[in-house]
Amino acid sequence: MLALATPAAADLNTVSEKTPEELAVYMHPETRHLASDVIRICAEQEVSAEFIAAVMRWEKRPDLHNWFGWTEGKLLTFESDLQCLETVIPKIKENYLTPGGIYYNGATVEGVSKYYNNSDFWRETIQAEVERMV
Repeated sequence: MLALATPAAADLNTVSEKTPEELAVYMHPETRHLASDVIRICAEQEVSAEFIAAVMRWEKRPDLHNWFGWTEGKLLTFESDLQCLETVIPKIKENYLTPGGIYYNGATVEGVSKYYNNSDFWRETIQAEVERMV
């Protein structure tokens, strides 16, 4: 008998079937205007839009157009929200969700959390958000 994947082990390389309108309902009010771009870029990169939306809810720095708390030695400032999405989502895919990526530890919330934000609170919160959306 085949075991079904549990939500906790959901593959974050799974493309969402949600429309931008459906995803926006779950997004933080400050990020809802980005739902169409999140869906589009996540589909292009083969990344879970639900996961990206959850990270954006907890890591946001709107004053910097940095919706992921993204650092490269220091916290980055982007020129626009779109520039942030187009820069960071591919980096999340490459570094965290792709075997051989510098921070790859499995394409699950638990795997990503080890290097993205190694706290039980972050892992449990992001996981709960993803499960609520799917």
